[in-house]
Amino acid sequence: VGGWRSSLLVFVATCLASAGPAEGRASQLRVATCAGTYPPFVFKNFDGSLIGLEVEMFRAVYGIMMQQVRAINASEVFDLVGDTGPPDIQQIPGFPEQGIPYLVNGTVDIYFCGAYMTVDRCEYLDFGPPTIASGYTMIVSARDARASWQDVQIKAFGKPNALGIYTIVVMIFMNLAFAHCVWACERRYNGEIRPIYGPGIYDAFWLGFITATTVGYGDKTPKTVLGRIVTIFWMLTGTYLMGLFAAAITSGFITQQLLEIKEQAPLSKPSDLMGVQRRGGAAF
Repeated sequence: VGGWRSSLLVFVATCLASAGPAEGRASQLRVATCAGTYPPFVFKNFDGSLIGLEVEMFRAVYGIMMQQVRAINASEVFDLVGDTGPPDIQQIPGFPEQGIPYLVNGTVDIYFCGAYMTVDRCEYLDFGPPTIASGYTMIVSARDARASWQDVQIKAFGKPNALGIYTIVVMIFMNLAFAHCVWACERRYNGEIRPIYGPGIYDAFWLGFITATTVGYGDKTPKTVLGRIVTIFWMLTGTYLMGLFAAAITSGFITQQLLEIKEQAPLSKPSDLMGVQRRGGAAF
């Protein structure tokens, strides 16, 4: 009976030992850094040991990882992490950028040596928390935000546009010529166009403007065949002139905005940023 009980106790003890992770296992993680040290991230102490921001971060992360593995009691993960302390840090020949291929091809599991976090690398690498920020940011020139009434007028209507003014002048003179042609054709047959020269030209001039601007009130219309033919030509010409006027005004607004942007931020290449300062010190 005693031998049976002893065998049972040995079997239970074996099952309990296999159910939980064994103590004193070394970590199987392959950790590496660059042989050409990179202060303040990785560099050698007086006694030759590695210290630095990323070395201390790795040790802190490893301690948290070991606690979590013990809490969940996962033997397969425990074999990888271990419990005898952080693994030895290998030193790969070269400088920061030369160690990343070792991580990509699976030679090492963890690598740190001040590697920069880029968009392309994020596609095939998992980065830990950054130890230092670059400090780059956008800057704008400081200026008084108060605007005078002249600035308000320029913002609302823009600066005088030469092409727009020229278009208006041409339209006025061409409309005056159209008014004479229409008055000559309509003065005897159209009650809406007065036969007297002055008032009649005014009526035809009004007809020309509402035709060119496509307003078309309908209070004055040509009645004769010749008057309608002249009006058709004026419709096409007036539509073109109005389109030219609108394009001139629009291009003037856009040009003014581009000039203001260029004056506010005259930066065209990275070297333009050198020496740029802001209140309280340099921006970069």
